[in-house]
Amino acid sequence: ASQVVLIDAAVAGGDVMASLPAADSKPGQQIKVKRVDTSAHVVRLAPAAGEFLEGLADQIVVLDDRAAVTCVSDGTKWWII
Repeated sequence: ASQVVLIDAAVAGGDVMASLPAADSKPGQQIKVKRVDTSAHVVRLAPAAGEFLEGLADQIVVLDDRAAVTCVSDGTKWWII
């Protein structure tokens, strides 16, 4: 299963911090996150509190203008693919 999340920081009116759900609640699931604006606001993607992304605790990914990233849960942590 997969999910797509579109983020428009211009509509949000400021910086955006998007959090992935708990990895153990989504084993095998892919979440595709796409930034759809070109504003000066910062868009960040982070794992749920106390979880891991790419094997690192509290890893944060900054999405550039119109960038996209796909994450997949192995049931214990998130990986960027």
